Amino acid sequence: MLRMPHYAKFVKDIGLVGIAQILTNARGFILIPILTKTLGAADYGIWAQLAITVNFLIPLTSLGLPNALIRFLPASKEIKDMGEQIWSSVFVTLGVSLAVGLLLLLFANPLQHIVQIPNPFIIFIVFLIVTQSQNNISSGIIQ
Repeated sequence: MLRMPHYAKFVKDIGLVGIAQILTNARGFILIPILTKTLGAADYGIWAQLAITVNFLIPLTSLGLPNALIRFLPASKEIKDMGEQIWSSVFVTLGVSLAVGLLLLLFANPLQHIVQIPNPFIIFIVFLIVTQSQNNISSGIIQ
Protein backbone atom coordinates (compact mmCIF):
# COMPACT_ATOMS: atom_id res chain seq x y z
CA MET A 1 0.00 0.00 0.00
CA LEU A 2 1.31 3.41 -0.97
CA ARG A 3 1.29 5.97 1.84
CA MET A 4 1.05 9.65 1.10
CA PRO A 5 3.60 11.89 2.85
CA HIS A 6 2.22 14.32 5.41
CA TYR A 7 2.87 17.41 3.31
CA ALA A 8 1.15 15.90 0.27
CA LYS A 9 -1.93 15.06 2.34
CA PHE A 10 -1.86 18.59 3.78
CA VAL A 11 -1.73 20.13 0.30
CA LYS A 12 -4.54 17.85 -0.89
CA ASP A 13 -6.73 18.78 2.09
CA ILE A 14 -6.07 22.49 1.61
CA GLY A 15 -6.97 22.12 -2.08
CA LEU A 16 -10.27 20.44 -1.23
CA VAL A 17 -11.15 23.15 1.29
CA GLY A 18 -10.23 25.83 -1.26
CA ILE A 19 -12.44 24.29 -3.93
CA ALA A 20 -15.33 24.00 -1.48
CA GLN A 21 -14.92 27.67 -0.50
CA ILE A 22 -14.87 28.77 -4.14
CA LEU A 23 -18.06 26.82 -4.88
CA THR A 24 -19.75 28.20 -1.77
CA ASN A 25 -18.85 31.77 -2.66
CA ALA A 26 -19.82 31.30 -6.32
CA ARG A 27 -23.32 30.32 -5.20
CA GLY A 28 -24.21 34.00 -4.81
CA PHE A 29 -23.03 34.88 -8.29
CA ILE A 30 -25.19 32.14 -9.71
CA LEU A 31 -28.23 32.51 -7.45
CA ILE A 32 -28.77 36.28 -7.46
CA PRO A 33 -29.32 36.73 -11.24
CA ILE A 34 -31.71 33.78 -11.27
CA LEU A 35 -33.68 35.10 -8.30
CA THR A 36 -33.91 38.65 -9.62
CA LYS A 37 -35.05 37.44 -13.02
CA THR A 38 -37.69 34.99 -11.79
CA LEU A 39 -39.02 36.76 -8.67
CA GLY A 40 -39.32 40.36 -9.74
CA ALA A 41 -38.56 43.41 -7.64
CA ALA A 42 -41.16 43.04 -4.87
CA ASP A 43 -40.71 39.30 -4.30
CA TYR A 44 -36.93 39.59 -4.45
CA GLY A 45 -37.14 42.29 -1.78
CA ILE A 46 -39.13 39.93 0.45
CA TRP A 47 -36.61 37.14 -0.16
CA ALA A 48 -33.71 39.48 0.66
CA GLN A 49 -35.44 40.69 3.82
CA LEU A 50 -36.03 37.08 4.93
CA ALA A 51 -32.38 36.20 4.33
CA ILE A 52 -31.12 39.26 6.20
CA THR A 53 -33.42 38.65 9.16
CA VAL A 54 -32.41 35.00 9.48
CA ASN A 55 -28.70 35.73 9.02
CA PHE A 56 -28.93 38.43 11.70
CA LEU A 57 -30.66 36.20 14.26
CA ILE A 58 -28.63 33.00 13.80
CA PRO A 59 -25.48 34.21 15.62
CA LEU A 60 -27.64 35.45 18.47
CA THR A 61 -29.39 32.11 18.88
CA SER A 62 -26.19 30.08 18.55
CA LEU A 63 -24.59 31.95 21.47
CA GLY A 64 -21.10 31.22 20.17
CA LEU A 65 -21.47 27.56 21.10
CA PRO A 66 -20.18 26.20 17.76
CA ASN A 67 -16.92 28.06 18.34
CA ALA A 68 -16.80 26.82 21.92
CA LEU A 69 -17.23 23.24 20.69
CA ILE A 70 -14.41 23.69 18.18
CA ARG A 71 -12.20 25.07 20.96
CA PHE A 72 -13.00 22.77 23.90
CA LEU A 73 -14.23 19.49 22.41
CA PRO A 74 -10.80 18.23 21.28
CA ALA A 75 -9.45 18.73 24.81
CA SER A 76 -11.94 16.23 26.23
CA LYS A 77 -10.40 12.84 26.85
CA GLU A 78 -13.49 10.81 27.70
CA ILE A 79 -16.40 10.06 25.40
CA LYS A 80 -18.85 10.81 28.24
CA ASP A 81 -17.50 14.36 28.59
CA MET A 82 -17.72 14.90 24.84
CA GLY A 83 -21.30 13.69 24.81
CA GLU A 84 -22.25 16.01 27.65
CA GLN A 85 -20.69 19.00 25.89
CA ILE A 86 -22.39 18.19 22.59
CA TRP A 87 -25.85 17.50 24.01
CA SER A 88 -25.80 20.49 26.32
CA SER A 89 -24.86 22.72 23.37
CA VAL A 90 -27.59 21.20 21.21
CA PHE A 91 -30.30 21.63 23.85
CA VAL A 92 -29.28 25.14 24.91
CA THR A 93 -29.22 26.27 21.28
CA LEU A 94 -32.54 24.57 20.62
CA GLY A 95 -34.10 26.26 23.65
CA VAL A 96 -32.79 29.71 22.76
CA SER A 97 -33.81 29.42 19.11
CA LEU A 98 -37.30 28.21 20.08
CA ALA A 99 -37.61 31.11 22.55
CA VAL A 100 -36.58 33.61 19.86
CA GLY A 101 -39.03 31.94 17.47
CA LEU A 102 -41.82 32.19 20.03
CA LEU A 103 -41.05 35.88 20.54
CA LEU A 104 -41.16 36.40 16.78
CA LEU A 105 -44.55 34.70 16.62
CA LEU A 106 -45.91 36.70 19.56
CA PHE A 107 -44.81 39.99 18.04
CA ALA A 108 -45.57 39.06 14.42
CA ASN A 109 -47.95 41.96 13.77
CA PRO A 110 -45.65 44.77 14.96
CA LEU A 111 -42.67 43.12 13.24
CA GLN A 112 -44.61 42.93 10.00
CA HIS A 113 -44.63 46.72 9.88
CA ILE A 114 -41.01 47.15 11.03
CA VAL A 115 -39.21 44.64 8.78
CA GLN A 116 -41.97 44.60 6.14
CA ILE A 117 -42.26 40.83 5.94
CA PRO A 118 -45.75 39.37 5.44
CA ASN A 119 -47.15 37.38 8.40
CA PRO A 120 -47.00 33.92 6.75
CA PHE A 121 -43.27 34.34 6.22
CA ILE A 122 -42.69 34.90 9.95
CA ILE A 123 -43.48 31.21 10.52
CA PHE A 124 -40.96 30.32 7.82
CA ILE A 125 -38.37 32.53 9.52
CA VAL A 126 -38.94 30.74 12.83
CA PHE A 127 -38.42 27.38 11.12
CA LEU A 128 -35.22 28.63 9.46
CA ILE A 129 -33.87 30.03 12.72
CA VAL A 130 -34.35 26.75 14.58
CA THR A 131 -32.89 24.59 11.81
CA GLN A 132 -29.97 26.89 11.01
CA SER A 133 -29.02 27.18 14.68
CA GLN A 134 -28.89 23.40 14.94
CA ASN A 135 -26.93 23.29 11.70
CA ASN A 136 -24.35 25.65 13.21
CA ILE A 137 -23.99 23.38 16.23
CA SER A 138 -23.55 20.30 14.05
CA SER A 139 -20.90 22.09 12.00
CA GLY A 140 -19.07 22.90 15.24
CA ILE A 141 -19.15 19.22 16.17
CA ILE A 142 -17.87 18.05 12.79
CA GLN A 143 -14.95 20.47 12.70
